[in-house]
Amino acid sequence: MENPQEQRVTNDYATYRNAKPWKKYFLEFLGKSLFVAVLGTVLILMSATGIMTSGNYGGGPLILRDGGFFGTVITLCGACFPLLVVEFRNHDHGFPARGVTRLVLLATYSAIAMMLLFMICWPFAVDQHRYGTPLAAEYLSNPRAFAIMALYVCVCYFWSSLAFIPLTLKHNAFKIVGILYLILLMACGIWRSYTVFASPTEQGNLGLLLGLAVVGAALHVVAAVVTQRNIQRELTD
Repeated sequence: MENPQEQRVTNDYATYRNAKPWKKYFLEFLGKSLFVAVLGTVLILMSATGIMTSGNYGGGPLILRDGGFFGTVITLCGACFPLLVVEFRNHDHGFPARGVTRLVLLATYSAIAMMLLFMICWPFAVDQHRYGTPLAAEYLSNPRAFAIMALYVCVCYFWSSLAFIPLTLKHNAFKIVGILYLILLMACGIWRSYTVFASPTEQGNLGLLLGLAVVGAALHVVAAVVTQRNIQRELTD
């Protein structure tokens, strides 16, 4: 049980957080999405330099430069975004008292746009002399390849945003559920995406990704609304 002084400090900090303008929260979210995009790009470029391909695992290279690693990195970036955004130690979880729905929606769409922008340099990491021209190498040169990769980014970020719901609830058990959900999402995404990104563009299932993106966009709105209710409930308890 907190003593009166600790309780007063907690309340003062919560008051300070709620007094911050909405724009400042949005800029904080943008900074975190920028960090995720930069981290993903660094991993991709490192795989192209040989730093991540010099080791052996099971008698083969650690990471092949066939483009399949792109799907892994995108999946990880999408799952990391909600984990970075939610501040587990704060009473308000790093969200304002008002405008949470708008903040989650705009921040997620901005994170997607930022990721797509940084992915412009990713095709240079594919060794086309050895692996031909997989989907990952045609991000800038083939409209279908661009659409598939862009839709996959949307799918990862939209579906990962559902984790905001349990992560912003009070009890730690719900937070564990949110983390387990992200782990499951990462496992499924990495398992299915590697072959897609390393295969020719014509083999990519554009219709499936479009459907998942549309459903994910709808669920993303639901997640933003429920997250706002969670935050308001936390701040009024």
